[in-house]
Amino acid sequence: MIKIIKSIFIIIGIALFFILIQPIQHVQALASHWNGPHWVTLTKNVTVSKIRNTNPSSDSYEVAVYKAKKGSHYKLIHRDMGYAWSFKSGKFTTGSKYTYMVKKKYNDGSWFKMGRTHKKSRPLKGVGKLFEATPNLKGTWNRSYSHDNFGKTITIKNHTIKLSPNGKTYKMSVTNIASEHYRITPKGRPGITIYVRYKNLYGDFREVLNLYTDSGSSLPTSVYYKGKKVIKLKNYDLEYPSAPSTLKKCLGKTVFTTELADNDLPARLSKNVANYEDDIFERKIDLPGVPMHLTKFIYDDPYRFGQVNYNGQTLLVDADKEFGDVVPYNTYRYKGGLIISSAKPTDNTVLLKHGQTIHTSDTWEYINPQTGNETSYVFSLKKNSWHIDS
Repeated sequence: MIKIIKSIFIIIGIALFFILIQPIQHVQALASHWNGPHWVTLTKNVTVSKIRNTNPSSDSYEVAVYKAKKGSHYKLIHRDMGYAWSFKSGKFTTGSKYTYMVKKKYNDGSWFKMGRTHKKSRPLKGVGKLFEATPNLKGTWNRSYSHDNFGKTITIKNHTIKLSPNGKTYKMSVTNIASEHYRITPKGRPGITIYVRYKNLYGDFREVLNLYTDSGSSLPTSVYYKGKKVIKLKNYDLEYPSAPSTLKKCLGKTVFTTELADNDLPARLSKNVANYEDDIFERKIDLPGVPMHLTKFIYDDPYRFGQVNYNGQTLLVDADKEFGDVVPYNTYRYKGGLIISSAKPTDNTVLLKHGQTIHTSDTWEYINPQTGNETSYVFSLKKNSWHIDS
């Protein structure tokens, strides 16, 4: 009988030993439903490694390291081999070129919870139904620039926002319009549309708040960022509308006197071909970028003339492809970074020569197409806007 009892204890002991030496595995990490990506909410900050995929995969290598913050939402992939955890959404979208691997062990699922969750709060009196600010909104944001006269910092908490220079804190309501897109309405103030972005701000990737206080504006009226103060400012290309590539594409549209127009080489306009050939001109325009309406082409070998409406008159102008007096654009950039334009850099009438790009380091020379007065503009990286060069 004693031998039987000893044998039972030995068997139980061996079984307990093998159970104890097995690695502890989190139930989420080993769930059978990991046959595709799932939305998760991070419960901890995690390190994300950007891996450059190669063939063979053994030669793949790390090119950057990021931090994904607690409370963020991502689609998560889990595999039995290779990269155990990887993201597939937002700024960490794994694809054929890069894999965004989470630096966590295969059996560790303690850093996230399944689904996308936002913590709800009780309504505040006088504000209406309110949900707490989501984690990606909360915190202190530093000013990059603000055309709204907001302060150097904006502080967003669960139910309040502090944004004015006088330090006043407002109760607020938050509407989640779409992913990373919100509408904050401070009590007693107009609402603010906010996009949360992770982007290159002056050469440094960081979380950015794009604020819009004018619904008709296509550009942010204020930009704030998280993290340390931006010190290094880098020049970059600016986006402006591009003019048609040829005059033929401008029929029925506005064309402009060439950037070369001046006292020595004015754009010359005549009533007809005969007058033009006899140097009889109705108008001589010595300013660049002066607009006129192109209605048709008239050919008189070897010349091509454009029939234009200018100041109520129908006239002919030299419309040669290379050396004519009119062009499709009113803004031209020289190689040295000098821009000649009959539009201000802040106007919505800018038409840049096809194929050209404007840089923040350029100097913009505005020539009034009516008076000829010249004004120089330079771009401020700190204010993210053009201003008159004093």
